[in-house]
Amino acid sequence: MARKFVRFVIAENDPVTGQQVGFFAAAYKLRRRRRLPESDQEEISALLDWFDERLIEPKRFARSNNKHAHEKALSWFKPEASEHIGKARRLLSKMAEGGIVSEMITSDNPGYVVYEDEQQIVAVPYRDRW
Repeated sequence: MARKFVRFVIAENDPVTGQQVGFFAAAYKLRRRRRLPESDQEEISALLDWFDERLIEPKRFARSNNKHAHEKALSWFKPEASEHIGKARRLLSKMAEGGIVSEMITSDNPGYVVYEDEQQIVAVPYRDRW
């Protein structure tokens, strides 16, 4: 059985990649707006802090090593990153209370992998998937 990588996205497209925006960008934006009840704000902050401490921020989002290369890569959780995926689902449920609609997408082959660690991969989608 093929591995299924997991990506959580919102209903907004990134102007650079044309792909749906990942949930982290929306979560940080929601936290800055402070439009939710204080208890929800605190939980969103705690969950984002948890990710900040336990998820490495990739330094590479392009296939080329050229510092001016176009960064089109997307981040995906590995299927075995169950704790991270669970925390992401909790964060997404809080974001839904703030009016942010999200969905989970999966892929067994999300593209050319340019970064990988224990919890995630970063991959540039194949041309035919744009």
